[in-house]
Amino acid sequence: MLMNPSPQAVTGFVLLATGLSGCSGPTHATTSVPLTSPIIVRKDLSYGTGQHRSYDLYLPAAASPKPPLLVFVHGGAWITGDKRQFEPMGQRFAQLGVAVAVVNYTLSARAGNPPVPQPSKDLAQFLASVCRQDPAFDPDRVFLMGHSAGAHTIALLAARPELLTEAGLPKAQWPKGYIGVEGIYDLPKLVETFPAYRNEFVEQAFGLKAALTKGSPSLQPIGSKAPWILVHSTLDDLVDPLQSQEFADHLRSQGVVVSYTEGMLGRHEEVIEDMNVSQTAIDDTIRTFVMAPHLEP
Repeated sequence: MLMNPSPQAVTGFVLLATGLSGCSGPTHATTSVPLTSPIIVRKDLSYGTGQHRSYDLYLPAAASPKPPLLVFVHGGAWITGDKRQFEPMGQRFAQLGVAVAVVNYTLSARAGNPPVPQPSKDLAQFLASVCRQDPAFDPDRVFLMGHSAGAHTIALLAARPELLTEAGLPKAQWPKGYIGVEGIYDLPKLVETFPAYRNEFVEQAFGLKAALTKGSPSLQPIGSKAPWILVHSTLDDLVDPLQSQEFADHLRSQGVVVSYTEGMLGRHEEVIEDMNVSQTAIDDTIRTFVMAPHLEP
């Protein structure tokens, strides 16, 4: 189905990651989690050169044994977004016993920056850097979660795990699972469904049509066989839920275990805003996923 979003909708896609979307619709979150247990917060840590290669770390203060690490990659159409927006999410999951890193990366659609897959290369560099240190989390239990363009970034890394090897991350420390929220996985289909996106941000990040196919996880072999959770609201107004449905089918065809849910309600920006600021129905699913043993990276 061809969709032509209004200029306001396209702008909302970009402004979501700047904190300017001003969601006015109903929310679907449950009660906020009180911050009663001590946590440790480390901000503006660096994993490489350049202002975008930084992260914030949220740690349970008294976790024993060392907790798993959940890495969150923000969206923003490869143009905008910042880790500082997702402090509530980092604090909340640390309260639940999960270490959280919220990562900044090169915004590829900015003039002069290299195109995708640079964000995925940055993420691989981050993982190699943080796992080489003496972390307060278990480096053998790392999970990736991304929203929108951030879900594309983690999916491209799953499709091309050689980027992890090139960054110096041993296979034993490859991500043990992935969580995609309202993700983009098939770029040709994205611009077919939403033609305005091509000029708005897609060609800036990827270039010509051939690059769109190469940059689409749904159209590439998946090198990592680690399991996935895919979340997509049927009310998403900026990314067609078929993106996640068809990516789930593609993962299964590659021998990957997938859990797909449409249980979150709300438009594209509402889902991640709810997940950021308040406890949601998906929190327990995510916590169970990252706490369970996973053997195959």
